[in-house]
Amino acid sequence: MFLKNVYQYLASDLVDARTSKIIRSFFFGGMLVLFSWFVYFSFSTIAIPYQIEYREGAAQVMTQILLIGGNPFSLEYQPLGMNNYGIGYNLLVLPFAKLFGNTLMVHRGISFFFLLASLLFVARIIFLLKKDSLISVLCGIFIVVVLAGRGGLGAFPSAMGTFLFLSGIFIPFIYSFRYPSLIASALLSIMAYYTKPYFVICFVVVAVYTFVFISKRKGIVYSLFFLSVFGFLFLWVRYGFELYFIDTFIGNLSNENRSLRHLRGQLVELVKEFFPSIILGISLLFLNGSKFSPGALFRTKFLWRSKFLQVDAPLLDLPINYFAFTFIFCFLSFIFVLGLHGGSYMTSAYQIVLPPFILWLFQKLNSKSRFSIICFCLLFSNILILNNILLNPSFLRQRDSVAWKNLYSYARDSRRAVNCPAVVSALIDSGKVPIDSGQTEYYYYIQPYPNHILFGPQYDTVKRHGILYRRSIRNAISKGEFDKLILTEGYGNLISFDAVDQYYVKVETIAIEMPQTHQTWVIGVWEPISK
Repeated sequence: MFLKNVYQYLASDLVDARTSKIIRSFFFGGMLVLFSWFVYFSFSTIAIPYQIEYREGAAQVMTQILLIGGNPFSLEYQPLGMNNYGIGYNLLVLPFAKLFGNTLMVHRGISFFFLLASLLFVARIIFLLKKDSLISVLCGIFIVVVLAGRGGLGAFPSAMGTFLFLSGIFIPFIYSFRYPSLIASALLSIMAYYTKPYFVICFVVVAVYTFVFISKRKGIVYSLFFLSVFGFLFLWVRYGFELYFIDTFIGNLSNENRSLRHLRGQLVELVKEFFPSIILGISLLFLNGSKFSPGALFRTKFLWRSKFLQVDAPLLDLPINYFAFTFIFCFLSFIFVLGLHGGSYMTSAYQIVLPPFILWLFQKLNSKSRFSIICFCLLFSNILILNNILLNPSFLRQRDSVAWKNLYSYARDSRRAVNCPAVVSALIDSGKVPIDSGQTEYYYYIQPYPNHILFGPQYDTVKRHGILYRRSIRNAISKGEFDKLILTEGYGNLISFDAVDQYYVKVETIAIEMPQTHQTWVIGVWEPISK
């Protein structure tokens, strides 16, 4: 009774319209400041002439191969063209790279575009539901700050993939799961898969929800359409890009390092970063209550609600919130699959778990109630916390780094160099072909797989090709064909330092910082021994 009275009081309107207007003006002003900082931070990051992540240059390598008409997933361009993500992002970048050059600025600009597209898309969803510009704009800014962090502004497919993921899931919701929206969702899900494989989870979310809670017929039609198009493209990609599924499927499985400790660390970090929103979510659950509880599945009406034989009816006639369903489904996927992968820290949580959770929060808000003041304060404070963590001004100091300038000068002045991933962009910009793209080393992590026609070339062929590539580099080193070796100290560089010491001498050691990704690398520059 007490909680019910509290809820009725908090859910009631504000004392007067004037107070409501003042509160709304305050939060609109705060959001304008936050959005302005996001735009400034984004453009400043885009303009940084150096890589903001160790392997950021890998996208430029694949784009460069496409620019010269090559097939990055053929043996001819492997292991240099090795890429665990996919080809969708690079195909989109390709025409812009032809027009403006294959630069980090072009790649990052594409990512920024998709961040803004995600902002507008989620703001539109909330506006359609709430008819409230304050809630919709705040939701859009919250999500874009989340997506901008963890590499979202870099030369990576993350921003594009997340936009496709959100579109594939929520377009059916916007258009009441009508057939055209389901067809669009299936196509977007396929595009998401070829951008970054795990984004295909949007298909699973829509298929399960549609079949169970909307219509069995629609769920089956949606799934069959997706599988038909996906199967056709699978065959076309398999024979057009012979190593595509070895790189993006076998390669990812081979690199998988499952760790409960790694998952636990991410969950702790999520609680720290989103504590105000989590508190708000728990409060909304208690105050609003729920129209459905798991106990409903076991009540006497369960058989009545289960319409197994009616094709056009849902499997279960239960009021399940779509945003909550999506969040729970994606969160469980993170817990049992994605979050255990030691090669990725927080990125999958930021891209597939947090957006539906945030949308659910804003769907529950009522900007005219007394409780809205508390809600907005919690959400606004959470955005400020994230700004400090993800969009900190100190991250921009890299653009004035003397160490980076010195390192890039070595790479650009070289005639032919063995490189570490940190200078890939410098080599591409100066018209040189790198030896290591940043993902090249993953080629050598590929574990034996069944010799089946659907995978691609046999494992022995792939392994032998990688050995020959390494051997050619070592032979060229022994003959002094490289005028520079730019290698990361204490880290894999495709070659052993024992072989280097025989023919080259270190001339400088440079420590570079990547503040946006909290990385520091020590790079050694080597030149041939004079004879």
